[in-house]
Amino acid sequence: MQTSDKIKEQHNSKLPLFLWLIALGLLISFFLLITSDFFKIGTVEVKENKYVSTKEILEIANINNNKEINVFSLDTVEIKERLLSDLRVSEVNITRKLPTTIVIDIKERKPVAFVEFKYGFVQIDKDALVFSVSKSISNINIPTIKGPILGNVHIGDQIENSDIKNILSYLKLLDEATLNSLKEISFNNDAISTITSDSILIKVGSLDRIEEKAALTISILKDIKDNKLKVEYIDLSYATPVIKIKQKETQIPKAEIPKEETIKKENNTPTTNN
Repeated sequence: MQTSDKIKEQHNSKLPLFLWLIALGLLISFFLLITSDFFKIGTVEVKENKYVSTKEILEIANINNNKEINVFSLDTVEIKERLLSDLRVSEVNITRKLPTTIVIDIKERKPVAFVEFKYGFVQIDKDALVFSVSKSISNINIPTIKGPILGNVHIGDQIENSDIKNILSYLKLLDEATLNSLKEISFNNDAISTITSDSILIKVGSLDRIEEKAALTISILKDIKDNKLKVEYIDLSYATPVIKIKQKETQIPKAEIPKEETIKKENNTPTTNN
């Protein structure tokens, strides 16, 4: 005959198994709940993207934001890997904002210039890394490097052209507003020159004092914009910058033309008899 102590000991030994079964049941119920239609309502927010559209980011991440999203079924590790496979994206941080939102924080590679190649144009960053290829350029807000036409170039290539690298040594020192105001830039006879979207020629000159020249470019263009000046060119090749102001065009007023009836005269010239 079992004693009460032995019966109590057997009962206590079954208790942990019972608790495990309850915990397992709760986990299964929770999993079924979060994968049910009840949780198929959610949104994905994309932050800090400027050059790559939100639509493109969602397509790369394989997320259809037009349909109901189960935020618990999205694999954030896979999403991050997909986004980092695009060279336009340098860093990704994904967080969950419960109950129904996932936030994708993007850090992009900053485009610095377009360069022409045999099949169109490539977009490069400050390190001459090609991260975008297109047949044509639209909505230009960064300068196009004129001069060298590259051969066969692919995304991920590092451009080794010395002229392009010299130009980038100047462009990467400019702030975004100044960079976006430049239209074309070239490197000829060991000197950099560029044209703004307002048709102002900037003669940067040689690569010496390049940090100073970049700082002058930023400040002078800002002053020109703030004061609404009409400038023909800026020459930074001298120790003291030279700024050529456009001359105002003056119109010579037209002489007043007499009316037709005032210029009609009778011919009253006297005649002489011989």
